[in-house]
Amino acid sequence: MKCVFVRKRTEKPVKIDVWSSNLVKDTFIGRVLLDCPVTNSMTKVEKQLQDKGKRMEEPEYRLGKLLIHVATFDNPMHF
Repeated sequence: MKCVFVRKRTEKPVKIDVWSSNLVKDTFIGRVLLDCPVTNSMTKVEKQLQDKGKRMEEPEYRLGKLLIHVATFDNPMHF
């Protein structure tokens, strides 16, 4: 899957929620918070899935990881 996002505040982390699509009710699998500083290049990031609890200071880790290729550019026309 490829996604392109435009964001105003590059100092805030990108939040990715992972869900399992079921017929009756979707199931939450985990969440990943990505710090994406402006690097103007592609980087590979591997993150452990976390629970989406209210307190992110002590996240509860879940089984599973995401391998993500991230590129953050300061010029939106660069991509």
